[in-house]
Amino acid sequence: AGLVKPVALLLAPLFYRRGGWKAVAAPAAALVVLVARFPHGLTTYANDLLFNSWLYRLVPAPRAGLLAASGLAVLGLTWHCWRTDDGSDRSLTRQAIILIGATLLLTPVLSPWYLTWILPFGALTQSTFWLAFSGSVFLAYYGYLDRFEQPLLLVLELATPLLLWRWLRPREEAEWAGQPIGLKTVV
Repeated sequence: AGLVKPVALLLAPLFYRRGGWKAVAAPAAALVVLVARFPHGLTTYANDLLFNSWLYRLVPAPRAGLLAASGLAVLGLTWHCWRTDDGSDRSLTRQAIILIGATLLLTPVLSPWYLTWILPFGALTQSTFWLAFSGSVFLAYYGYLDRFEQPLLLVLELATPLLLWRWLRPREEAEWAGQPIGLKTVV
């Protein structure tokens, strides 16, 4: 899977905390193959394709700069997750939401099926945003009817889960007041 979509390799440092070198042997081998036989399709993907990406539509900056900033942001989050990971299953689930979620939101191409990577973690954490986004992301296909982008649908696609998350978050916090941080408190 790491050679098809390298996003899965983001979790390798977290696996190391849980199983040592044995847990990262396969991801490390995939990374070596990825570097040694770099698929040039990834370069085309990064440089030329654009689908369902709010960041690249709304921020008036050169694409290369946005890609670099996105990469640095994900690397910074990876470092943060590595430093704050306590080795528990709950922590792994939380860190997966953060790393995969950031990667999805910062990619120049966000195909709706990409959410299948984060949906299991969203279900485990009862993440309002990711569960709602998995329902609204279908608007991407309607937003590009006849190969022309429909900005209103792109806004609705992301605004719907954000508003739902914002509306439900105070209720969820009230339900969990006084309880230790757990799966339900993750975005």
